[in-house]
Amino acid sequence: MLARASTALDRLREAVGDRLITVEPVAKPCYSNPGPLDRTQCGDILTNKTNDIFISNQPGGYFYSNWASCQSLGQGCAIPLSSSRISSNAVCFQGSVPRHMVNVHSVADIRAAFEYANSTRKPLVIKNTGHDWKGRSAAPDSLAVWTHNLRAPDVPILLNRSFVPEGCSPGRVPSEPVFHFGAGETWGGAYDFAEANNLAVLGGTCGTVGVSGWLHGGGHSPLTPVYGMGVDNVRQVKVVLPSGEEVTANECQNRHIYFAVRGGGGGTFGVVTNVTYKALPKTQIQEFTANLDGLDAAGITEFFEILTANAKSWSESGWGGYIKTNALNHTITILNPDITANKVEQDMSPLIAFCNKINAICEAKVRSSWYDYYKAYLQPTDAHVGTWSGAVASRLLPPRVFETESSRKGLVSTLLELHYSNLNLWIMLVTPTRFPHTTTSALHPSWKDAVWSVRINAKWDQYYDSITPSSNNRQFKKVHEAMEPIRYLAPNVGVSINEADIWEKDYEEAFWGAENYASLAKIKAEVDPKNLLSVWQGVGSHETDDQFSCYPQYVKSF
Repeated sequence: MLARASTALDRLREAVGDRLITVEPVAKPCYSNPGPLDRTQCGDILTNKTNDIFISNQPGGYFYSNWASCQSLGQGCAIPLSSSRISSNAVCFQGSVPRHMVNVHSVADIRAAFEYANSTRKPLVIKNTGHDWKGRSAAPDSLAVWTHNLRAPDVPILLNRSFVPEGCSPGRVPSEPVFHFGAGETWGGAYDFAEANNLAVLGGTCGTVGVSGWLHGGGHSPLTPVYGMGVDNVRQVKVVLPSGEEVTANECQNRHIYFAVRGGGGGTFGVVTNVTYKALPKTQIQEFTANLDGLDAAGITEFFEILTANAKSWSESGWGGYIKTNALNHTITILNPDITANKVEQDMSPLIAFCNKINAICEAKVRSSWYDYYKAYLQPTDAHVGTWSGAVASRLLPPRVFETESSRKGLVSTLLELHYSNLNLWIMLVTPTRFPHTTTSALHPSWKDAVWSVRINAKWDQYYDSITPSSNNRQFKKVHEAMEPIRYLAPNVGVSINEADIWEKDYEEAFWGAENYASLAKIKAEVDPKNLLSVWQGVGSHETDDQFSCYPQYVKSF
């Protein structure tokens, strides 16, 4: 028998005190309906609407603001990107922003949240910073477990220079230096701490992304070709299961949990409270950049021909990073921690020749470390993400696509099709081609051999551009259908879970592969038999559940 929600909420409040937060959309003080309008608070919100740290610190903050709205109804409370004016007739709706959050400071707080979900069957979601292309940390009329404050200084980052996973017998696993992070820690904080200790750690490119949520999708980086995926660098996790039990999972104990949380998708198996990552040596990094503006049709074709012809050799050399192309410009930023400056010139000679031919800027430089690159390039570009809305799709490309002149020609044709779709096209060199795999995780097996991950995305202003369900759906439909040629070119391969199409066909196979999914489904049934944790396209989820009622629904025409 289910408890009355009000009674259960009172019990939850008794258990966690003022850590139970009533949540409102970030922009609510800017709306006079339902009000009250607070011009001072609104001014602060509008000033900081593109400040990534500000957004991540808000309980109701989401980096892709469409996920804070109820997209199927066209009801939200958006911050306008294009101006600072909000119509007096505009209505602020709660949308998909959770009604309440538990600001987690202890395992007891998480247990109380699970007890509430168990007694009421209200949706329960897990939120840290709000970085998610797929809206998995939001749901209408839900309770959120907010792990954002499980970080320094409340949860100090620790360095252990001779770590052995808990429960491992002597000699089974060699000791090594590691970092222990609270689940709410961000990569910016992690990089600062590693630098202060003259070390490095493999992590995400955005400093406000959380160290825990990143690994649930596998975790990729420009350094992945040499150092592996995020899941390859995790040594231990502490997880609170839906039963309320806190477990330590690593290579020697609770190996099924260790398998599941590394690539099995977030918000599904439990709430991670602490994660241990391998510490890496601080090393010089070779960087190569190119900025190619104003390419005509022939130039764009030649550019893609150079990329596809050299993709495998660059991958085998350890190059990682991002090639971004859209209607306005084409940029390359790639890194390699494992080659000399002379090898850079040799590897990049086709691109250098192309740059010289079109009078474009190509530059090779040496970064003293990953931290140097992060502070100089990545951190300054972290802003301007807070108020965009977004839709995304991705696909891994296996070696066979690059092996013959005919296959490369087909790929170039497909890339041109994507380029002219007026979406942002990302060619991501983020696969572990040089990394020796010695452990297993839930990650799709095709990651190990893939050469590229290709991603496309749309961005729009939720306040002005998606005020109706149909206009919002068009954005997702455009991305979904634009990815079809890549799916045709590379069937039966994996997809980056955290950058996946919300309408991905056969997502169980695309995210994990049949064998891994069967294992994950078994683990899910064991640790969460009541399905207290459920996310869109998650293991054991059902897309017809009420908590997904605000998701855009695919229809063939609008």
